[in-house]
Amino acid sequence: MIIMRQQVRKLISVDEYLSIEQMSNIKHEYDAGEIYAMSGGSARHNEITLNVYALLRQALDGTACRAYVADLRLRTPSGLYAYPDVMVICGELQVTGERPETVQNPVVLVEILSETTARYDRTRKFEHYRSIATLRDYLLVEQDTVDVQHHSLRGDLWVPERWMGLDESVRLHGLDVALPLREIYQ
Repeated sequence: MIIMRQQVRKLISVDEYLSIEQMSNIKHEYDAGEIYAMSGGSARHNEITLNVYALLRQALDGTACRAYVADLRLRTPSGLYAYPDVMVICGELQVTGERPETVQNPVVLVEILSETTARYDRTRKFEHYRSIATLRDYLLVEQDTVDVQHHSLRGDLWVPERWMGLDESVRLHGLDVALPLREIYQ
């Protein structure tokens, strides 16, 4: 007779996650009772992140909107805690009161894709992000090829678009801002 033992995963509470996060030297995402350590990005990932941030920062100068990069934690109404690569918030930050600071009102979220995160960013993470009432634009930027997927909320529908040419620009409908792909991939 063969006895198979099933390994049981211990799910953690949000409070446990927040305690771990406060003491940790690395950031973690939290989804449905599980935490995932965020590994460092590649040099290309970092360059693209900073390019998108710089473009948004310049385009938003003089407005009530601000761009943030990777270190600001987001909580979705569906329960995901994440650190988007780039986030835009208009008006006051709506914070949860948790430490470290956690926001909940972005209008734009940007994820730079890697082999290990691309599927998750396109599917489950996007499901979580769609639960954010203020969100209007979600960009998925490939780092190894010129390929930007954009989901924009128009009425009650999320409309997907895709750009793959350096001479094209992505228009963020929620901000009325255009991001040239040539500058994203510079």
